Amino acid sequence: NGPYCCPPTATACCIESQLCCLDESECCPGGCCEYGETCCGKECCNNEQQCCEDSNGGKFCCAESAKCCNDKCCGDTTQCCDKFNSVDQKMEKSCEKKPEKSSMNSTKYRFHLSDSTNTSKISSKPDIMIKTFAVGQGDCTMITCPDGDLVIIDMGSSSGTSFKGPEINSELTNYFSNNPTYKMRIIVTHPDRDHYSLFETGLDSLIHKVEYFILSGVYEEYSTFKDWLENNFGVNQILLINE
Repeated sequence: NGPYCCPPTATACCIESQLCCLDESECCPGGCCEYGETCCGKECCNNEQQCCEDSNGGKFCCAESAKCCNDKCCGDTTQCCDKFNSVDQKMEKSCEKKPEKSSMNSTKYRFHLSDSTNTSKISSKPDIMIKTFAVGQGDCTMITCPDGDLVIIDMGSSSGTSFKGPEINSELTNYFSNNPTYKMRIIVTHPDRDHYSLFETGLDSLIHKVEYFILSGVYEEYSTFKDWLENNFGVNQILLINE
């Protein structure tokens, strides 16, 4: 807006904001950063903050203990996750609440391990049950938690999409028929078909019981499986871990 005057001792002259920076302060587009502060875009970060950069090249301050997450700062109780935005049809980063840490003491709980042909009981009244399904070349593990909810780790086979899928669905259907208030959470360890090809038949009619999917790996490598996910689950139910 034109020239203006500053004392001869000014160390910097912020033309954009028309301020005079004195006493070793640093000129920043948004104003003068005091001693110990760092210019970060159009703001000044103090010595307890870090300068983060978003996907558009903009900069902003976050607490030193926080994690930069595109244009957000994820605090101690949240984590930076890749989530699919079904409206814009793209992946975006978001701060999501961290799963609560289990108070489970490994010496307190008993385990019941089984597969489709053999059962080995460590306790007559298990608090946790782990079952592996015989799916040929592939993986499918079902964990019954102390609170009754299920955790499914992988559900796939190289023997075809219908191999063992109806059998898994039948067992899950029976479980939820006897325990209608319980839910399940699903983890897919990596984007190989023999780790996810049975979900469509295995979860048939039970999609409403799924709280969320956690996918590990590059989302685009999940091929047509990601299309099935996006058609049946909301954006807040698909979490991606690719680190």
